Amino acid sequence: LYDLVDRFLEHPSLKLKTKSVYEPQLRWWSSHLGDTVLSELTPDKIARTRDKLTQKGNKPSSANRYVSALSSAFSMAVREFGWTESNPCARVRMLTEPRGRTRFLTDDERECMLEACEATGSRELYIIVTLALSTGSRKNELRWLRWDDVNLQRGILLFRETKNGNMRSVPLVGRGLELLRE
Repeated sequence: LYDLVDRFLEHPSLKLKTKSVYEPQLRWWSSHLGDTVLSELTPDKIARTRDKLTQKGNKPSSANRYVSALSSAFSMAVREFGWTESNPCARVRMLTEPRGRTRFLTDDERECMLEACEATGSRELYIIVTLALSTGSRKNELRWLRWDDVNLQRGILLFRETKNGNMRSVPLVGRGLELLRE
């Protein structure tokens, strides 16, 4: 498994964003099963190792993401490397995740959060939180935003890197637009 993780993470087709998310998860698998031959990694062995995550207090959703990262590496081992015939993760049942909830910050909570951001002395933190609040954008959409994607005259942000892979533009008004103009 060590070899698979290393080769997968160095593969030229792997996006930087994907690598930054998968690397800690795959290194965790390496630390637990790294010396295991791929043919000996059964769905049962993977599921039992995954369960160690929840026993240490991780949520089922986190454990599922770890299995997904390993599954991506195994898919490449099957399709491209020819190192194994099948992906054992495909037969590992995902843990049940609780339903998400929709919650909005109250005006007081929003004000307290922005004050806490200002108190850190990090101008960048204050700006990114303000942008998140004013656009409803995801953390990684803002994280991967570049100046070429910002149109201050029209008040538009262009997100090239989105969760579903489609580009989208978002209007930017109010305090978020003021901060970027500054």
